[in-house]
Amino acid sequence: LVNTKAKDNEGKRVLSCVKTNEFLIGLDLNKKEFTSEEFASFINQKLVENGSNISFVIGGSYGLSDELK
Repeated sequence: LVNTKAKDNEGKRVLSCVKTNEFLIGLDLNKKEFTSEEFASFINQKLVENGSNISFVIGGSYGLSDELK
């Protein structure tokens, strides 16, 4: 329960800093892995589609909150 509360608070703080034109990429140990080529293609696609800035969110010791995911 403490872990969930800490993750949720951290997630809210991160989201409060996000600008409307940002695309967030969450770095989480339990999610999909990309090769370097796949990751470069993914980032390029997001930049072309959205014309936005990309920000990386690195999970804390308890991971990312559900809201951030």
